Amino acid sequence: MLFNERLKAYRKERGLTQTQLAESVGVAKSTIAGYENGSREPDLYKLIAIAKAFEITVDELLDHPGQKKSPDAESSGDYEKGLSNFYDMLIDMGMLERGQDLTENQLDALKLVFLGISKFISAPPKDG
Repeated sequence: MLFNERLKAYRKERGLTQTQLAESVGVAKSTIAGYENGSREPDLYKLIAIAKAFEITVDELLDHPGQKKSPDAESSGDYEKGLSNFYDMLIDMGMLERGQDLTENQLDALKLVFLGISKFISAPPKDG
């Protein structure tokens, strides 16, 4: 099933109109319609907002089987230490300022990037 089909299915399953979902995500109804008809694609922040509106993960929204993190993945010490190191690296690179307040969406995006990078780094090399 394609993203636009999954989006529409989740919306209908939750009994939401396009207008209600748009208000929850912070976009116009026409934007949701564009996502559902496949003429538009959401950016990372909108994907996060849509997943939150449906109370699912972004992986579930994008239908990435096997990519879902375990329920306690974020509570593990290794995850927290790795995320902290990643945050420090972004500060050292000048991409963030120490003590900078992040919105919930920015923090979620940071976590998604970190998880993606950590999966890439820990993946076994592919024979090419």
